[in-house]
Amino acid sequence: MDKDILKALYEGEVYPSEQLGPIPEEKEMMEMCDLLWHRMGMEDQKRLDHITDQFAVVCGAYALRGFRSGFKLGARIAQALYP
Repeated sequence: MDKDILKALYEGEVYPSEQLGPIPEEKEMMEMCDLLWHRMGMEDQKRLDHITDQFAVVCGAYALRGFRSGFKLGARIAQALYP
């Protein structure tokens, strides 16, 4: 990012979650879920879809908590360095 970080933040150009990239195990997990999904009946397919959707929501919430925690820690460090 060539811009000043504050300007980029102000202009809405900072997306930390998009810079993480895929998790190596994610592809394998999705392949296993797809294989399992095709072996299930329609009712169980709906259940698996619901489980994977909820898992995505939980993972997103967990990532946001980690980001907030890290951001707060960074702010505390900056405050300690520049009182």
